[in-house]
Amino acid sequence: MAEAQDKAPIGFRYRARDASGGRKTGTLTAASRDEVRRMLRAQGLFPVEISEVGRPDPAPVTIKALHPAKSDSVHALNAARTARVISALSRLVSQQVTLERALGILAESDDRQVAIVADQLKRQVREGMALSDALPNHAGISDPATLALIRGGEVSGELGRSLEAAAQILETRAALGQKLWTGLLYPAVLLTVALISLGLILIVIIPQFRPLVEDRFDLIPFLGRSVFRLAGLLEAIWPILLTGLVLVGCVSVILARSGKLAGIAAQIARRTPLIGPIIQTNRAGLSLHILGALISRDVPLSQALGVLNRTPLDPESTPRLKSATRKVETGQLLSRAFADENLAPRAAIEMIRIGEETGELGPMLIRASDTIRDIGDRQMQRFLIVFEPLLIVFVGLIMGVSLYALFSAIISVNSISF
Repeated sequence: MAEAQDKAPIGFRYRARDASGGRKTGTLTAASRDEVRRMLRAQGLFPVEISEVGRPDPAPVTIKALHPAKSDSVHALNAARTARVISALSRLVSQQVTLERALGILAESDDRQVAIVADQLKRQVREGMALSDALPNHAGISDPATLALIRGGEVSGELGRSLEAAAQILETRAALGQKLWTGLLYPAVLLTVALISLGLILIVIIPQFRPLVEDRFDLIPFLGRSVFRLAGLLEAIWPILLTGLVLVGCVSVILARSGKLAGIAAQIARRTPLIGPIIQTNRAGLSLHILGALISRDVPLSQALGVLNRTPLDPESTPRLKSATRKVETGQLLSRAFADENLAPRAAIEMIRIGEETGELGPMLIRASDTIRDIGDRQMQRFLIVFEPLLIVFVGLIMGVSLYALFSAIISVNSISF
């Protein structure tokens, strides 16, 4: 009798979202919440909250409550994995594969972290949650531009194209970091090797000549005395320096595994006089790409600018971007607002103005971003062409001065002895 009573239809109150993003509320009679979800999905609705009619439910069962809390279920993906996952989803969905099936395919990936995230996303999508709502909870993807593009695709029914645009943005951002890392790798290695070689000379070689000059130290040239004093200081504190280097290496490994090292390195590079302008130029190009992708997906300009303001790209340009957003909201043209706030080069501003006149603002913004990235690439090439030879000359001068000081001290002592 009790079993029959449990299976009897009861009333459920629901809140759901339709394909256009609108909110729907109502009641349905069904045997369980699962049946209500199936009925809503059959009507093209996405359930948000379901509760029994006439029964107090202090904690109504929502889609998000069906899985562990965010802190227990989030498996944050790094930039490369995130771009790979979104790109794979865009290809599968564009080939008419359902989103749930596409996530199931990714759940069979050899990459364990990707497989875990895809499986959790698949379960959430199966239960009615939108992909844009599931990504922050189960993939750690919180980038406003990516989520806005995906949410727009869900509402417009063009999820494949929106995923493709989001993947392009993520890949462009990852490529920017990789480009800077690759460009600076050789100078960094060269400088590291030079410092290690200089340290060995000062700590190991020069102290062996100290007995020859110790009795006549005040008679040798100033440069020679300076080198011997520096060698003595390094000889005394080298264990502390070595311990510090080991600690820095351990902390760097920990930060790299947590995905924070790239952000810290980017902040340091942004404050470097020669590298900072290059990073700023590339990020300006990425900003225009994001803006163009959003507008091309029929996102209103003011809303797209709002998304861009919430996207962490360049903290230094954020106040100017907010000022430009306010000007656009008051009726000023985007090209004029960007020109007033110096947010893009003149060539890009002209392209934006053409896009406004022809009604092709989205595609023209993307073309302008390509132009800015080309400028950034040329800046990087010029920097490397100048910086690498200067670094080699600088290292050679340091090594030469050290050896000259050493041998001049020895020659001075020998000439005094005779």
